[in-house]
Amino acid sequence: MSAQPDVGVGDSYVSAEAIVDLEAESLHLARTLNQPRVHTQGAAGILSDLAPSTVWVYDDVDMDALLGEIADRVPQPEVMVSVHAERVAAALRRHGWMSTDSVDRLSCELSPWTHRGASSNRALIRSVALADLPKLRALHVVSFDDEDSVDYLPDSLLDIADLRMFVATAPADAQTLLGAVGVRLRHRGALVFGLATLPEARRSGIATALVSHSLAWAAEHGAPFALADVDLPVPSFWAALGFTTTSRWLRFSQADPSR
Repeated sequence: MSAQPDVGVGDSYVSAEAIVDLEAESLHLARTLNQPRVHTQGAAGILSDLAPSTVWVYDDVDMDALLGEIADRVPQPEVMVSVHAERVAAALRRHGWMSTDSVDRLSCELSPWTHRGASSNRALIRSVALADLPKLRALHVVSFDDEDSVDYLPDSLLDIADLRMFVATAPADAQTLLGAVGVRLRHRGALVFGLATLPEARRSGIATALVSHSLAWAAEHGAPFALADVDLPVPSFWAALGFTTTSRWLRFSQADPSR
């Protein structure tokens, strides 16, 4: 999939539509989750104490003000910076933050809905129950090779309104999770997140079936489009499901929380 980098408007690093979307999403999440939102001009996001949150920087910001908002947050949020925001990225690095990877924001139209992708004959897909969360956390650790990924799956995750998690299991073994994905209705559309598969279950159609199932759920609940944030390089199945790249970002995390 070829990237279509975001286009700056005025002094901003992303499109005007993207700024409106990020700001509206921030306000929506703050109200829905009863969490504080970021107030530094040029950035959007919430500061959750439930799970690591994301702060999106779409314009030049007062770095002292932004770091003052997020420095002492537990868990520490990650910061997404537009690839066009070289000055912001440089300032974060000077303050001890590290850019770990690049992320494409993908978009897919759901209205009118058409089925996207065949079901996998290797898996059955069902909704996640609270009892599944320990196995789901273990799946994320193996899939992402990151022990900290469990922080994104608190028990309270399943209490969030308009959010569903789906898992794929083997037809003959309902106890083994082969893959998982989440989808949440947003202020205007839906967000697909947390796609994870066992390494030995990859390239078998399971990821495609999971995302397709989440898109069908979002469309059935009135979402006209879906977004997904995907680490580069973007797997080709996203394009086959109708997703295109709308913007590119750098993901920053604090290299040393004591700094």
